[in-house]
Amino acid sequence: MKSHNLTRKVRKSQMRPLAMAGLLALLGATAWNARAAEIDISAESQAKEEKWRQTDYTFSRLDDTLRIQVTGTLAAGYDDNVYSTHDKDGSFFVTPGLSLTLNWFPHPNFFVTANAGVGFRFYSNSDVDNEVVVSGDAGEFKTSIQGNLKLGQKGDIVIGNDISRTSDALDLGSARSKDSYTRTINDTYLRYSNWVNEVTYGTASYTHTFGWIGPDEYKYESYQADTFDFSLMYGGIVKQLYVGPYFTYITRYYDESANTIYGEIQRDDSDSISTGLAFNYEIDRTLFFQGRLGYTWLTFSDDNPLTWENGYGLTYDAQLTYLRGEKVTHTLFSSNSLEEDYRSLFVNYAKTWTVGYSYRNRVADKWTLSGDIIFRNVNESDSGDDYNLIRPGIGVAYEINPRTTLSARYEYTNHFDSAVDENDYDRNRISVTIAYKF
Repeated sequence: MKSHNLTRKVRKSQMRPLAMAGLLALLGATAWNARAAEIDISAESQAKEEKWRQTDYTFSRLDDTLRIQVTGTLAAGYDDNVYSTHDKDGSFFVTPGLSLTLNWFPHPNFFVTANAGVGFRFYSNSDVDNEVVVSGDAGEFKTSIQGNLKLGQKGDIVIGNDISRTSDALDLGSARSKDSYTRTINDTYLRYSNWVNEVTYGTASYTHTFGWIGPDEYKYESYQADTFDFSLMYGGIVKQLYVGPYFTYITRYYDESANTIYGEIQRDDSDSISTGLAFNYEIDRTLFFQGRLGYTWLTFSDDNPLTWENGYGLTYDAQLTYLRGEKVTHTLFSSNSLEEDYRSLFVNYAKTWTVGYSYRNRVADKWTLSGDIIFRNVNESDSGDDYNLIRPGIGVAYEINPRTTLSARYEYTNHFDSAVDENDYDRNRISVTIAYKF
């Protein structure tokens, strides 16, 4: 087994430079076609700059190119199942938070956006742990910084970094027990897009991911991953329809081991390849349809003696959006994914089918209504679980004044039909949030 793992590590170290070389080659080829070396200050770019300068007046202008906005929030509510478990622990909570948004536009063809936020959630139930919140299921914050550079008339480079933290039952399936199980994810990415000609554009991206899983007893789930994604879209068939091939390669690797009754065990490293057709169709000015349809192969190393299955199958991700005027948005979405499952040493991957709908309506000048419902069917490999999860939610927001917004949201989560009865649970959560832009 050791020789196999050594061979695999060598192969991984070779694959990443090769994939990076492919990314750089595509960047170079498309950049040459668009004369990327020429930075053009066009009338269109200047118009965009002027529009940016006239954005929300609640931003503080530090100079002609830099604006910041500081927002304070205070959320309060009740969660009857904080840890999403069969045996509920409910609690009232209060979450004060602070966020910062920065927009910097030093040149018509280059701008930087950055967002950062932090909060702290206090629970009234002493059996529930208070926690720092960077991002989560209660509308807290995600930190990000992104730089956008326009090259020539048709090329764009985006470089950025995102940090997010989640303990959301929808993302995690089910949380652990009383231990504030969370995932903190750092993504550093480079994305390049360019119009090769009047009807064809290409996109290439690379993302490096660090995933930290807490608390310490779950450190073996912490991982790193490299993702390479390429697509080439052609629009010469039907007006406003762009369709073309895509290719995605993901390699994920682990460094930590877990102490189990079977001894020291490390999760399997994995390689994933997906390929197929991507599409983007503006049916008319109010109806948009986009997504991907393809096939995925997911293979694993043999580091973990508790798992043995590789995965493969058809995958897709599609979204249909309908705009009714400027106030109403309907979105219908569905996906069928095949991804590594990080929640158990007894599971390599999960097949997840998702369907959902969201609604947003600015019913009056100061009132906005929103609602959504999501259903998921999950089938885990090896000795894993099979279950369904549904989560409807409804919200309302009132703009007290241009700087102050009061909002409320209720959502219900039901995890049911699990192969293990103790994994099933339901959860009710209601919250009220006031936000003020300083």
